[in-house]
Amino acid sequence: MDTLNKDLRDKAILYGLCEQWTSDWSENRNKQELIEMWLRGIDFAIQHNYPTNEFIKEHFESELLKDNHIFIDNSFHGLNLDKKVVLCGKSDGVLEFDKFSTCDIYIRHECHAHIRASGCSKIFINLYDGANITIKQMEAAKVYVYIHGSNCHVKYEGEVLVRESRD
Repeated sequence: MDTLNKDLRDKAILYGLCEQWTSDWSENRNKQELIEMWLRGIDFAIQHNYPTNEFIKEHFESELLKDNHIFIDNSFHGLNLDKKVVLCGKSDGVLEFDKFSTCDIYIRHECHAHIRASGCSKIFINLYDGANITIKQMEAAKVYVYIHGSNCHVKYEGEVLVRESRD
């Protein structure tokens, strides 16, 4: 197993990675596969701050991260991004959704995001310690915000459901 895979796997095991994920990770994964695993297990990754933003920036090319809608200490602008979007560190930018787009957004640390949802879009936003967002909900769009940490700031216009997690 190459060094990157071994380091990531061993650290995840220390944090309590379950047996199924441990055995699924028995072989080398390329960087794209590692990112896909991280996104599938994003709740575990965020809970353990694993890997750190610095580790990710050091070992994964910025273009590869951007292609996977992961922004760490970067500015961003996205229109109808699909899959998951992860915003970390001192990132700042705008995400816009319209028509029938759907997205799960994870925002960590000191990130500032401006989110606009219109049409029949459906957006799920998970906020963690220090996140700061503004939301503009229009038309029939649905926006759900889940606050999982402290010191999160949410400002919004329109109909936005905000709930605090009971983790």
